[in-house]
Amino acid sequence: MIADFESRAQRTRAGYVPDGDAELSEWGKERVAIPASEWFPHTSIPAVVDERVVAGRTFIVHPEVAVGEDPVRQAGEMLQFYGPRTVEELRRLLPFDDIDRVLSDLVDAESLVRGPLVADDERIHLCDADNLETLIRFQRAAARPVFEARPATDFAPYLARWHQFGGTRSPERIGDAVDRLRGYSAPVAYWLDDALLPRLSDGALDGLEVEGVRWRGTSAETVMIGFEDDLDLLPRLETGDAPAPEGDLANDHHAALFRDPRARYTFNQLLDESGEAPETFNAAFWDAIWRGRIAADSFSVLAAGRDRSFRFEDVASPRSAMARQSGQAYASRRHLRTRMRAKAMAVSRGWPGTWYRVPDRASASDAIERLEENKDRSRILLDRYGVVTREAANREGGALRWAALFPALRVMELSGEVVSGLFFEAFSGPQFALPQAVRQLERLNTADATFWVSALDPVSPCGLSLRIEGLPQRRLGNHLGYFEGELAVVSESFARRLTIHLDVDDPALDALLPNLARICAARKRLTTETINGEPARSSPYLTALSRHLATVSDHKGVYLESRF
Repeated sequence: MIADFESRAQRTRAGYVPDGDAELSEWGKERVAIPASEWFPHTSIPAVVDERVVAGRTFIVHPEVAVGEDPVRQAGEMLQFYGPRTVEELRRLLPFDDIDRVLSDLVDAESLVRGPLVADDERIHLCDADNLETLIRFQRAAARPVFEARPATDFAPYLARWHQFGGTRSPERIGDAVDRLRGYSAPVAYWLDDALLPRLSDGALDGLEVEGVRWRGTSAETVMIGFEDDLDLLPRLETGDAPAPEGDLANDHHAALFRDPRARYTFNQLLDESGEAPETFNAAFWDAIWRGRIAADSFSVLAAGRDRSFRFEDVASPRSAMARQSGQAYASRRHLRTRMRAKAMAVSRGWPGTWYRVPDRASASDAIERLEENKDRSRILLDRYGVVTREAANREGGALRWAALFPALRVMELSGEVVSGLFFEAFSGPQFALPQAVRQLERLNTADATFWVSALDPVSPCGLSLRIEGLPQRRLGNHLGYFEGELAVVSESFARRLTIHLDVDDPALDALLPNLARICAARKRLTTETINGEPARSSPYLTALSRHLATVSDHKGVYLESRF
């Protein structure tokens, strides 16, 4: 038990070893002084780290650490990486003089616990107080039945349960859904069409701002949602040397347009203040949005932007409307003029809503603050997945990538906030889970999991390199349908290619295919070219499709149209 604990605390356990000189250097600083015998096998010591001989023993020390400057504090920090040790062992371990006084001071401060702490060993040991609590917790956990790892194919059904798919819209359920999705970065179209529907049965983003939910740009036509404190934890996009479009906003002079950095302004107010041509200003305006430098109070502007491809247009112009409709003809020019006059009366020039400048956020000033911030970021992923793996963290990327969060997760494991183990097969490295997620896994019945989800959703297994056969690429327009825990339907490129793992007369089709009708209603028409790799126009699955959609065939394929 003690050896297992120390392999985690000292990061010698497989998957825990720091990666690269930068991590190893920081690790040397954290450990204060590492006995040379405890350095990682087959791992070179970074050039920036020193090897020092103290009291006849060799230690690995970061040059910023002044060993002996404060022996009591430094000894306490070193002992945070060990289990119980005898005084004789500690004399060999610690690079200080007068070890007895140092240990006595730590015991008096209640940083160390002294006593017969090791089973079947009558000798007196000393142990860091927090570490002793961790060891007791590990001992209790070891007495519980061993958890049997789930196959990787259970990951999506588990997550569907974790995200409470199939709920109905209410303020409480909105809060639960946002807790799972906060800080998640995805295309605007995903948020508008796919994010909330499986969770709330109503996919509309309207009204989320009333619950305190905000959005912020992360890259081109991509945003994340969350509460203000969550979004502040995730640094905005930095584009390095990439040239910015012309215009004040993109060149970081946009702050001058917000005369009061705490006030809200309309698009037209900012446009007038800039003095730019509307088209030029609009390009810089949206570039600043995607960089996370400005945002709006409402989600409705995202829908308006998507409808107009985020371009500035005079909405009263029939030519603009025709371009937005991508050449789709209206019944007559008279109908077009009537439609556009009505729309021009309802929509003003520019963009709706009020806009604010996202304040700059100061970076953490020291290692302790950085660790606490990474704990909070880890909690975002733990809320999202319940079980955090290397693959899931790296799929998120940025400030949520595995290398950035692993040290915090390791500390959270030792404090008892999370547990580690093998919860799912096929993932690499350690897995960290919330205790309530483990309890849910123990009770999981995948037969209850029937759902439809975007390939971009965090519930989707796409992009995790799990080698699950038949998964589509993780991109917009691809969807997966699960029936009773099994992957049953894959729709790619908005149903251009369908793969159906069910018999043509399976009743499960009627549980999943209505989701295509919903997509069709939003896009007016879907074109299906192949079903299970064969031409769609001769597929036996057309009968099932026709129960939910109007189907029209020609020599190119099958057209699916909504009946509503």
